[in-house]
Amino acid sequence: MSIPLPILSGIALGIFAAFWQACSYFGSRGFLLYTRSSSRALLGLAHVLMGIFALILLPFAYLQVRGGLMPVGDYILPLLATTFFYLSGQFMLFFALKSMDSSRVAPLLGLKIPILALFSVLFFGETLSAQAVMAVLVCTGGALAISPPTSLPRLGELGLILLTCSAYCLSDIFIPKLVNGLNPEPTVWHIVFGVCLSYVLAGVVGIMVSLHVG
Repeated sequence: MSIPLPILSGIALGIFAAFWQACSYFGSRGFLLYTRSSSRALLGLAHVLMGIFALILLPFAYLQVRGGLMPVGDYILPLLATTFFYLSGQFMLFFALKSMDSSRVAPLLGLKIPILALFSVLFFGETLSAQAVMAVLVCTGGALAISPPTSLPRLGELGLILLTCSAYCLSDIFIPKLVNGLNPEPTVWHIVFGVCLSYVLAGVVGIMVSLHVG
C-alpha cells in the first residue's frame, strides 16, 4: 500500500525539524554550562536573534499575502497565545537543560504526544481511534524506553518536563488557529508570515528580558 505524498512530506519535514531541534538542545546546554548564564539570559538572547531574522523576512512574506489577509482581530488572539505558550515552554526547557543533561531531557519531550492527545480529548471533544491510542502508547513507551536508565529524572525534574511539554502542546494547538485566522485557505506564505509575526513578538519579549537580565 502506497503512502500519500502529503503524509510522506509531513513525516520528512517532521524528522528534519526534530533533528535540528535536537541539535538546539545540545547548543542550549553548552551555552548555559560554558557561559554560566541564566536561563532567562539564553531566552532573551536567542529570541532577539530570531526576532531580527524574522523582522528581515516579514516584509517579503507580507508582500505575498497582503491581498488575502483577514482582519487583525481574526488572528491576534491566536498569535498572542501561540507566542506566550511557546516562550513559556522555551523558558522551562532552558531551565531543565541547566539542571539535566540533554540526553535525559530530549527523550522525555516525546511525552508531548500523549499530553497533546489528552488535551484534544478533554478540551476539544475529539475521540481517538484504536490506532491513534496505540500510536500514543508507543510514543509514550518509546520516550521512556530511550531515557538513560542510570539517570532517571527525579520527581521535580519530571514535573518540569511535563510542564514544558504542556506549554508546547498549547502552543501547537493555537498554531492552526493562527494560520486559519490569517486566511481560511492559507498558502505557504501565510504560514511564513504567521511564523515571522510570532518570532518578532518573541523578539520583543527577548529584548525586555535581556534588558532586565543586564
